[in-house]
Amino acid sequence: MILATYLPLFRIHELEIFDRNYREIKPDEVAICIDYYYTERQMPIVEMYTSRYSPHLILGNWRNRTSCLLRLVDYIQRRGGDGLIVDSDVYIPNFHQLDKALDLPFYHIAEGPWAGPRVRCEKRGQLEVCYWRVRALWARTMQVFAGPKQAIRYRERLNLDVEPILKTIEAMDPLYAAPLADETTLGIVYDKAGIREVPFVVAAKHDRHRSDPKSHSYLLYRELRAKALWRLFKEMGYLVPAVRYLLSSIFYSLRTI
Repeated sequence: MILATYLPLFRIHELEIFDRNYREIKPDEVAICIDYYYTERQMPIVEMYTSRYSPHLILGNWRNRTSCLLRLVDYIQRRGGDGLIVDSDVYIPNFHQLDKALDLPFYHIAEGPWAGPRVRCEKRGQLEVCYWRVRALWARTMQVFAGPKQAIRYRERLNLDVEPILKTIEAMDPLYAAPLADETTLGIVYDKAGIREVPFVVAAKHDRHRSDPKSHSYLLYRELRAKALWRLFKEMGYLVPAVRYLLSSIFYSLRTI
């Protein structure tokens, strides 16, 4: 099994959290995708935190989470589909016990329960497994969304094509691509692959931090995000949410004048 994570270079200290997963799970291979890497002079920093794993490294300067996540999804699928992608600040206790109890081709792991009209739940032995509906084009938000994903467990090769969404994201200005949730872009990959529901269980421990810089302007952030979602949904052929976010971007741009 491949154990993987992804993070920007300025959060590389979070591999100390990832190390807890590594020591408990004892994977066959480790893959780490690092963003904001643009010169070999940064390699000593990378090696300081990664040399203990001898990992497969994916390095780049994309400046968005999607480019990292989808490259790991693609890498795992090309290597047979047996892998676990964990957010860099998340720990999964008792993973092997959980994985043995779930007979599913893939599932996500959440830190807390989700509810709402797009969630249904069922009991599988002692476990509650919930299912998130990926597509809801008339919803107010999250029209195409992968659901909770503090960790993603793939157990077999799935028909996931990441190239179209990567090309769309990386053609954007990074200022627009950065606010996009990777749950949205992964949701589009799932939807295009015919996956209608994503199973998930609550089993993740999230070690929250404040090392990731946030926008100081709520309106500016909302404007950038709306413009990014408009471009994303337009390029990927989702007319209804594209129009919704075009109108939102106009609304927020007028308020920031």
